[in-house]
Amino acid sequence: MEMKILIADDSRINQRLAQGILEGLGYKADLASTGVEVLNAIMETRYDFIFMDVQMPEMDGVEAAREIRDNIPAEIRPKVIAMTANNEDSEIRKCLEAGMIDSIGKPISRESVQAIINKWRNTGADEAAAQNEAVQGADDQELINPDTVQSLKMMGEDLFVEFITIYADEDAPPLVEKIEQHYASGEAEELGKAAHGLKGISANMGADVMAAVCKKLELKGKANDLDEVEPLIAEMKNIFTKTCAELKNQIA
Repeated sequence: MEMKILIADDSRINQRLAQGILEGLGYKADLASTGVEVLNAIMETRYDFIFMDVQMPEMDGVEAAREIRDNIPAEIRPKVIAMTANNEDSEIRKCLEAGMIDSIGKPISRESVQAIINKWRNTGADEAAAQNEAVQGADDQELINPDTVQSLKMMGEDLFVEFITIYADEDAPPLVEKIEQHYASGEAEELGKAAHGLKGISANMGADVMAAVCKKLELKGKANDLDEVEPLIAEMKNIFTKTCAELKNQIA
């Protein structure tokens, strides 16, 4: 079945850029210029994805996303992706709280658009939203994103092995240790910074579950809130051990 995508942006240049990228990837996309137009469009067409600009006239992207979340049943709800030049954590958090499932930075690229689609295409809108609300146990989840891993493998086997070695044995373990140390010292802000770094390199390796728990820790640090951080750290360490084992299993 052909995927249905809506691009919502009040800039004609941005609309055409996004539409051109999607067409180049083999997808057709409709256009909307305001949040009101988005709500009208989803009454006529069942979209799989909406790439939503945050700042739009009449009704902005955040308000439109909130309307979609509150009024469209989960089984037919489109997955809303924020498009924003403001990558501050507070901005992204506002988008997620409104019901968007992820964000993509402007200027968008072919690679970033495809990565977002690959990440969420087989996930229902309700399930995607739940992933942003809470990190589930690692035992019943796919720890690594097969599409991301396949993209890394396509760069060559030697480079793929190097990526895994750097992540699992060199770069990630010190960040895990820093998170524990900052928690023990009551340094919430520094804990958040370490979690942010670990989140980024985990996402680059396709370790989506690891990245999700790091995001929770990052937000705790940003909020200067260390309540209930200890069990999150324990979960992070458990997920990290299993993720590294799974990544190493991918080596031919």
